[in-house]
Amino acid sequence: MNRQLPYYLDFFDFSRQPVLAAVAGAPARHRHAPDRRHALGQVDNCCGGRGKALQSGGINAEVVHVRSKSGKPEYGEGRQALIEAAIRLVAREGLVKLTYRSLAAEANMTAGALQHHFSAIDQVLDEALEYCLEQSTRYSRAIHSLSDFIDVVVSFTRAEPALQIFQVELFAAARLRPSLAILVERHQESYRELVRDMLTDLNIAHDDSLVEFITAAIDGIVFQVVMQNDERQRQRMDLQFDTLKRVIAGYPAIA
Repeated sequence: MNRQLPYYLDFFDFSRQPVLAAVAGAPARHRHAPDRRHALGQVDNCCGGRGKALQSGGINAEVVHVRSKSGKPEYGEGRQALIEAAIRLVAREGLVKLTYRSLAAEANMTAGALQHHFSAIDQVLDEALEYCLEQSTRYSRAIHSLSDFIDVVVSFTRAEPALQIFQVELFAAARLRPSLAILVERHQESYRELVRDMLTDLNIAHDDSLVEFITAAIDGIVFQVVMQNDERQRQRMDLQFDTLKRVIAGYPAIA
């Protein structure tokens, strides 16, 4: 059954090719520009023979291609399938809709199989946040300049909208859920560490305040992209990140 796209997913232009692979010097995962509605308009029909939306929508779908005869994930792929199912479900329907039953259905698993991999929903969320970080850093080896870094952030934001929406949902919910706040802070510290390493590698003098500024600026820009149903937001995002480049470029190199 097809559903209408939520307004915050309808904004994304899925006809654009992700440029992450070009930055990384790796082959692109998407060989053909997907249609917007095919990409995430069918997102609630994904998994278990419905994996096309996974590939088109940006979430790594390689792990769900191999299926048993029943159409359910094999043992070795089950954990990753659950992580990606959680991201899709939260991005589409919100964190409040994430339960054992809904996650098992999204991943085309039984509740027992889910509990075999994860004893609590927070464990799923913890690993899903880690997966988001891994996806955002997988091309960091190709970053040779500040411009490269910002370009990767921009491209990742466009190519992986479900991951961005998932993180925004968790960050907002963490205010009232102490256990979730711990997971989010751990995730944010890992991202701050990535920014520190990037600045060091680029020989840019920095302290904790600059690291906090960069991460806060990126978070804020991505939040606007997720929340605003505005066709001009893409242009505004480019301008905002260009401004961030100029601000950071003003910091002196390490002597």
